[in-house]
Amino acid sequence: MVAIAHRNADEYVQTPQPSHHMFLVYGTDAGLVSERSRSLLRTDIGGKTSSQQTISLSGDVVASDPNILLDEIHSLKLFDRGPAAIRLSIGARNLLPALELAMKGAPFEARIVVEAGPLKPAAPLRKWFESQELAAAIGCYSDQSKDLRRLIVQQMSSCGASIESDAMALLLEILGEDRGISRSEIDKLCLYANGQHAITPRDVAEILATSSSIDGGDMIMDAILGKIDATIDSLSAIGTQMSEFNSVSANALKHIVALHSARIQIAAGFGRDAALENFLRSLNAFKRKQEISIGLKLEDSVDAVQLINCFYDLVRDARHTSLLAETKLARALIALANASRKRQKQKPQSA
Repeated sequence: MVAIAHRNADEYVQTPQPSHHMFLVYGTDAGLVSERSRSLLRTDIGGKTSSQQTISLSGDVVASDPNILLDEIHSLKLFDRGPAAIRLSIGARNLLPALELAMKGAPFEARIVVEAGPLKPAAPLRKWFESQELAAAIGCYSDQSKDLRRLIVQQMSSCGASIESDAMALLLEILGEDRGISRSEIDKLCLYANGQHAITPRDVAEILATSSSIDGGDMIMDAILGKIDATIDSLSAIGTQMSEFNSVSANALKHIVALHSARIQIAAGFGRDAALENFLRSLNAFKRKQEISIGLKLEDSVDAVQLINCFYDLVRDARHTSLLAETKLARALIALANASRKRQKQKPQSA
């Protein structure tokens, strides 16, 4: 059984075991899944840093024809590509037949990295990887306090900045849900300090609070939950900041995409509670967990596909002209809140 413990995973992905050729990188922390996958894709079979070529394939495409993965592996022997890695992102279809077919030819010259979201211990894909001698399963979960502290110190040191103890304590409270977001926020503080002074609690509050206030996350969630009055109040409050229209529109699109992804997970049998947890984690919305859990039924919410197209059009149009941008965004969010409220009122009738 080759299951890499979360506490050992960062060290392992830097120097993976040479006999391992396939890797499953999964977990609740999407940023950490991406970070550890990139680390594996940057190293060759001998564990050395490499500029190897990465071939990205859709898991659903490979699942539809298992020979696709086999052909990619064999093609490495026919062309002088140098070291190569194959990255697979799992979808809704069963990827195991393709992996089992490929494993029959191991060891091979390629490194195969499969990226996935949360997987239960009994999930077939996770069980298969953990049972293979030439493969490894790497779990990625939210950073604990000691992991986050180490990350902060490392990034601060690399840019020549330092941080006061009280500021460190504040950061430990704010960060940790997603490794990618944590790195990005620490980078903002490093850029602000520019090696000239130690980061203070005031710096943390001003820099990170400012960056998160403009995105309108609470306002968008109010609209999704059907809170019309709260949505209108928020629109009025940020009216003077609508020069940040792109940020708010893009964040709205991110929320709707997360909603759509959660519904796909439920349709695939992932479970409502687990899908809700992923939804909250992808948006860092745990502060409203209880409210969202009560007010949002992921499998019976507004038409996400239609909303994705709507907010995508808003983001696209804003790149060409800002004419009526504020009005269009306000109308879209109020329409979303109205549709959500209407659907909530209809639920008791359909029960």
